[in-house]
Amino acid sequence: MANSPLVNYTRLSPNHSGKRTCSISRITPHTVVGQLSVEHICDCFRDRIGQASCNYAIGADGRIGLCVDEHNRSWCSS
Repeated sequence: MANSPLVNYTRLSPNHSGKRTCSISRITPHTVVGQLSVEHICDCFRDRIGQASCNYAIGADGRIGLCVDEHNRSWCSS
């Protein structure tokens, strides 16, 4: 698995379950309330207390951020 070449910003989160054991089979979209930059969205997932993560984030200006490498399983779905 490779990360998307469309990524403009990377800020990796420690919140993930480690290496994937299965191939990617679905996309789980979530909504962020507010007009946040990709930097701010990725910063939200850096905090272990929040216990949340995602693989990619899209900021208000359309830039794409990488929060969890694709070879790791984020906590956005189970």
